[in-house]
Amino acid sequence: MTVIIGIDPGRNGGMARLYRGDCGMWRVDVIDLPQTPGDLEIALAQARPAAFAVVEKPFYPPHIGIRSIARIAEGYGALKAMLFAAGIPIREVAPREWKASLNVPADKAAARRRAEEFFPDDAHQWSRAKDDGRAEAALIAWYGRRWA
Repeated sequence: MTVIIGIDPGRNGGMARLYRGDCGMWRVDVIDLPQTPGDLEIALAQARPAAFAVVEKPFYPPHIGIRSIARIAEGYGALKAMLFAAGIPIREVAPREWKASLNVPADKAAARRRAEEFFPDDAHQWSRAKDDGRAEAALIAWYGRRWA
């Protein structure tokens, strides 16, 4: 079974596990992105067997400060290190690249609706307004099918 992991990094991010279900349709399981190395290690072990992970590259808005940039970069580097340690190959994708490819608007609520179009049976996993990171992780994994 081919499993693709999609990751929307960050404090409100998500992690998705994309796979083909029993009837051959694509299914997705999503969780909030674990915020500690131990929790991330457990989540990656549960996502096996993963062919690869598609990780959204960080976006650094011009108005944020150096400390915020450092925190984002440190978290992103730690995430990549954990994937490497788990033996999971990484594909990085810029937000504008995957969003343009899947016609995903910048609006977080609209991103949740777009994910529901791809995964109607799994949309309960991002039903709350704060679940946009989960929805985007599912969409990032869907985008990653091109490399499967």
